[in-house]
Amino acid sequence: MPSQPASAGKLVTFRRFFDLDVVPATALIRISADTRYKLIVNGTRAGIGPARGHDSAWYYDTIDLAPFLVQGKNTIHIDVVRFYPAFLGAFSFVRTGLPGLTLVGQAGDVNLSTDVTWEALIRDNVIYPVKGNQDIFLHVSKRTIVAGSI
Repeated sequence: MPSQPASAGKLVTFRRFFDLDVVPATALIRISADTRYKLIVNGTRAGIGPARGHDSAWYYDTIDLAPFLVQGKNTIHIDVVRFYPAFLGAFSFVRTGLPGLTLVGQAGDVNLSTDVTWEALIRDNVIYPVKGNQDIFLHVSKRTIVAGSI
């Protein structure tokens, strides 16, 4: 079996499902991730980040989820990319001691803070090649490996 190509980082998807009887007027969350995240609520992109920080002060983005929520079933989907510290293109990203996601907040009476109610999936089929065509700004590109191919 061939080995996987070298990757500049790892992608993890976090998901949370919840029901709302009433959509609140505001649903503020504070969110941060190591090293990048894309927040999608009910299929609509609600934010990307995180806010820049440094080793002695970590910052959160504050986002109001209320415009994206619906009465009934809701889904929060967050893709988190953690670039490996040794990757040259990722030196400008500050890292937490442990990789992952931090989200604190609620929607009405529903606590949305990251805990055991969240699902997490490591996306081994997505790599960020260290060679080849790369994004000029981030110096990375994304490639999805289809089962049975490299």
